[in-house]
Amino acid sequence: LAPKIAWVTALWFVAAGLGGPIGRFLGLKGGKAELFLLTAGLGFGLLSLFLLALGAAGFFSPKALKVVFCLLSVASLIFWTRWFPRPEAGTEIGTAGQPSWERPWIWVVLMFLAVSGVLNILCAAAPEIYYDSLNYHLALPNLYLLKGRILATPHQIFSGLPFGGQILYGLALALSDEKLASLLHASFGLASAG
Repeated sequence: LAPKIAWVTALWFVAAGLGGPIGRFLGLKGGKAELFLLTAGLGFGLLSLFLLALGAAGFFSPKALKVVFCLLSVASLIFWTRWFPRPEAGTEIGTAGQPSWERPWIWVVLMFLAVSGVLNILCAAAPEIYYDSLNYHLALPNLYLLKGRILATPHQIFSGLPFGGQILYGLALALSDEKLASLLHASFGLASAG
């Protein structure tokens, strides 16, 4: 499970690096955690559109996606050092004179996030048995990986729905397996809670 968590962490940092120039262009302001989550969201959106274009062009094979991920990782490192928005001083949530870690509600929120994180990781480590995942969320990206491109699937009614998250699961399937896709999905839930 540890290598999969490392992959998810790498995906998040690559996405945040790719979203960094967009965040700087938009003039995003905030603390470190806020900027990281906002730029990662922008980066995941950009990454999903890029993967969609690769799939439409016929470059959606596992080998091609691994090469693309390596190139995007290098680009992301460059973006991190040059264009990632800088956190503002004094943007921590708090009251005057009281450090943020001394307030009891911070610990309650952190405990809730920790329990949620452990439960999400446990659920993501379990075998995928849910109909929706097996029929749509993982099956279609896997089909596209097998065919090497995104193709029409008229027999699958769900294939006409927006495909942003599922195309990211396709990248996770190309890099590792369905466990990585499940952990990526769980990380999205934790990020939206954080």
